[in-house]
Amino acid sequence: MSALAAGDRATIVRLAEHDGDLLHWFYDQGLAPGTELELRRAEPAAGQFTVALDGREQSIGDKAAAGLFVRRAA
Repeated sequence: MSALAAGDRATIVRLAEHDGDLLHWFYDQGLAPGTELELRRAEPAAGQFTVALDGREQSIGDKAAAGLFVRRAA
C-alpha cells in the first residue's frame, strides 16, 4: 500500500496472516481480499493512511498498511 499515491485506486489481493488480531481487524473494517479502495491521504511521517471504501473513509496505521497487499487499478 505504501507504493500508492493519493488518488490511486487499488484492489486488496492479500492480507498479512501472521497476526490473528490484525487479520480480524481487517475483516471487521471491511478490508478483505477483493475490496476496492482509493488512497485519499498518505501521511508517512505520522504513520497514517486514509482510504475510501464502500462510501466511507477509513484511517489505517502503518502496521495495518504493511499487512495490506494491493494491486493498483489499471
